[in-house]
Amino acid sequence: MYGGEASICVWKALEVWFGASYFSKKGELTFTKEETKLRIVPIGAGVKYFFPVVEILDGYGGVGINHYSYKEENPIGKVAKNGLGILVKAGGLVKVIKGIIIDFYINYSYCRMKPADFDINIGGFETGIGLGYKF
Repeated sequence: MYGGEASICVWKALEVWFGASYFSKKGELTFTKEETKLRIVPIGAGVKYFFPVVEILDGYGGVGINHYSYKEENPIGKVAKNGLGILVKAGGLVKVIKGIIIDFYINYSYCRMKPADFDINIGGFETGIGLGYKF
């Protein structure tokens, strides 16, 4: 998954964030073994609260709402759906030098969808690392 996020301080240690990600995967259908392509694009916003841990590390926790675009294509057909889901995030920003930061995070998202004749949760756990700049 690839993505980006921007945030702005709105009050002391409280920030509003906006983000978008892109996930795609190719695989095989279970019975026919034909190729299938999956694409999920979450776009969201929320709030994060920061707290100091040690001099070079600030921790944070946050919540938000994501809009999910789901698309699956294979020889049997195409399925496209959209839905709203929730997101909870936690992480830490390591201050490197002059505004450069490294963001270590874990997110949990939940979005129930029914793209065909089955229900799925297209969210789940996500861990990652990012490089950023803090003004």
